[in-house]
Amino acid sequence: MKLTHIEAKNFLGARDVNVALTTPITLICGANGSGKSSVMEGVRLALTGEPSRVILKKDYARLVTEGEKSGFVTLSGDRFEASVVLPSGKRHATGNLPNAEMLPYVLDAPRFARLDDKARREFLFGLMEMSADAIGKRLSERGYDPDRIAHLASFLRAGHDVACKEAEARARDEKATWRTLTGETYGEKKAATWRAEKPEDAPTSSAPIEEAARLASDAEAKVAEINQTLGALKEARRTHEQAIERLSSLREKGARFARVADKLACDEEELKKWEEKVSQARINLEQSKRERLVCPHCDGEVTLFAGRLSPWKNEAVWGEAQANAEELKEFEEALRLMKSAVANDKRDLASAEAAAQAIKEAESAIGAPPAADEIEAQEKRLASARAEKESANARLTRLRSLEKQARLADETTARAQAAHQSVTAWLALAAALAPDGIPGEILTGALDTINDRLAVSSELWGPVALHPDMRITYAGRDYALLSESEKWRTDAVIAEAVSHLFSTGLLVLDRFDVLDAGGRSDLILWLIEVVGDGTALLFGTLKSSPSNLPEQVTALWIENGVISPSLQKEAAP
Repeated sequence: MKLTHIEAKNFLGARDVNVALTTPITLICGANGSGKSSVMEGVRLALTGEPSRVILKKDYARLVTEGEKSGFVTLSGDRFEASVVLPSGKRHATGNLPNAEMLPYVLDAPRFARLDDKARREFLFGLMEMSADAIGKRLSERGYDPDRIAHLASFLRAGHDVACKEAEARARDEKATWRTLTGETYGEKKAATWRAEKPEDAPTSSAPIEEAARLASDAEAKVAEINQTLGALKEARRTHEQAIERLSSLREKGARFARVADKLACDEEELKKWEEKVSQARINLEQSKRERLVCPHCDGEVTLFAGRLSPWKNEAVWGEAQANAEELKEFEEALRLMKSAVANDKRDLASAEAAAQAIKEAESAIGAPPAADEIEAQEKRLASARAEKESANARLTRLRSLEKQARLADETTARAQAAHQSVTAWLALAAALAPDGIPGEILTGALDTINDRLAVSSELWGPVALHPDMRITYAGRDYALLSESEKWRTDAVIAEAVSHLFSTGLLVLDRFDVLDAGGRSDLILWLIEVVGDGTALLFGTLKSSPSNLPEQVTALWIENGVISPSLQKEAAP
């Protein structure tokens, strides 16, 4: 990343800065309060959106130079441009910007030293591109279960430690599953060999059950056969008893034949008598009828009765006719009853004749009933067959129950084994994601990578190193024990290593004035060697602008927030 132009207007103390960067190394120097830090912080805000003097975006108005209403910072470079506008804080970037996550470490050199141990490790993981996909790929290459890796993918995005805890949690869940299945406390060795208890006499193959089923089926068939035979015998006995009963009834009907015939003869004789009585009663009724006449004297209705005319409604006339009519009705009813009796007698006589014929047929058809001992024998055979069937079914049921218990035990064993294997798999993944697993390997690789660059970059001043416990040392001494200038050199070397490893092409170093004259000369020589085609910005407090600088270095003087050629000063002799 090569910066070619910086323009800042009304940004904090940078009132009017508009400079082209024509050399790889640019020194921006001036007196205290001249606006140096404002330029540096403007560069940082434009590139990262990270302000240094306020926290909330609503406070960005405070970054505008006092007395002004707005400001901006614009950076131009090789194939990129970045800017920020105040007070809105709106940023705009185009082109090819370097790794945004690493830029803060090259824009603020002491930043890495301010990190705690955990943050330094996370930084190193980023150095080795330990993304969720990268760790997942390593896990796949080592043969871990793809489904479990896929499950951990979202947790890996939150960090390998989060994924490690998830794997441990899943292992605990599987242990709980194992305890539920077995009813025992989980133990690694116990779980590896645990088997659910099976009945000792459980069949080991399907043959015993098939044989028991065959015997039960045979017993069922035998019971059915005996039942059929016994049923036929009982039916034959019942048919014989019904035939005997019917024959008795027929004989009773046949015995009434003579009595019914006599009754029919008497009833037929009586019937003739009543027919004669009805005939005579009809004649009497006809004779008692009178002709209605008209009296020649009075024109009244009369009838001829007893040789003389009588009124038509004379009671004597009508009394005889009424008596004859009632007698006829009585005789006709008696005649009807006699006809019915004769008909019934004829029907009974026909029934008796039919019964006599049926008796002959039944007596010739009826045979001997089944013997009682034969039915008894069959009933004994049936009881024995039923007992045999019950025993066969009981054996079959028991064998099936034993087989089911054994099968369930095998299933429980298989599920317990699966749970144990899952515990082992999750614990293996947790171990792989633990600090001394893949992260440790990656951390070791990152340490080797950054320490290799630190060794090269710090040759001029003294060895800078980062240790596995995340301690920083300079010439073998802990960072906390270093002098101010030693810390500055250490921070500069670390920032350069980050810039180099992530190819940012940018290095910003503030307060280079902590170095003495010899140290500053060494710094310039070091920067010429490490910056290459990139850009290094140095900020420091000086009494005057330095001169006689190498061609790779340009010095810019800032005063009252303004950088211009007219403000360049010659270095003091």
